[in-house]
Amino acid sequence: MKHVALALVTGMAAGLAGCGGDEADETEAFCTSFGPGATYQWTACTAGCIYAQPAQAHDGSLFTATTVVPVAGQATYTAVLTATAAADIPGGADVGVFITQPTNQNFQTMNSTLRTILNGVQQEALNPGGANDVTSPSENGTLAAGYLGMRTTQAFDQVEFTATVTWTGAQVPNYSVFEICADGGNI
Repeated sequence: MKHVALALVTGMAAGLAGCGGDEADETEAFCTSFGPGATYQWTACTAGCIYAQPAQAHDGSLFTATTVVPVAGQATYTAVLTATAAADIPGGADVGVFITQPTNQNFQTMNSTLRTILNGVQQEALNPGGANDVTSPSENGTLAAGYLGMRTTQAFDQVEFTATVTWTGAQVPNYSVFEICADGGNI
């Protein structure tokens, strides 16, 4: 599992490494909310973590974040955030989350997933490195390191983001979620 997470972290870092300061090539972050009447739910974290500022993952700001904080003495956590729209959202959106993942020296394994749901039935799931993967580093418009996203082809009314992390000893795998988006990314 670590190689999937590292690909996201390393890919984000590699994307930023080539920037030579030419502002014309820089990207700008954007995030479309789930609209009026949307609800957001953090599933109770396993014994391994707590949520710091849980509402900040859906407050409309790309500069504030919910931080998933590990609990001392534990070695794993699973955090789940579900956004539910009041109306169906058509396919074609780039759903996802603006995030800053733990650095690779602060965890043993990490798996981050996205999936869309319509009327309680899964429609699509992120395929890292596949055709629906729109993961990208962030340069402007957010404090997040990048956008973990997927291009949808089917309508949905929910998006579910899950992060599962294991660690040992003195590692501190804080995971920050800046915003969950019905459509977003770096343009």
